[in-house]
Amino acid sequence: AFIFGVATTSTLRKRVATVEASTTRRFERAKTKTKVRRFKEFHIPRLAT
Repeated sequence: AFIFGVATTSTLRKRVATVEASTTRRFERAKTKTKVRRFKEFHIPRLAT
């Protein structure tokens, strides 16, 4: 699977799952059921070449 054109890794999957869970909680608590946007910046170290 690809997220924003980036091959998923276990680290990326964990971070995305955390953001997804917190966004879901925010949506469930919201008084109006509109889009809930979450912007998150990920810093994944590059592998040495």
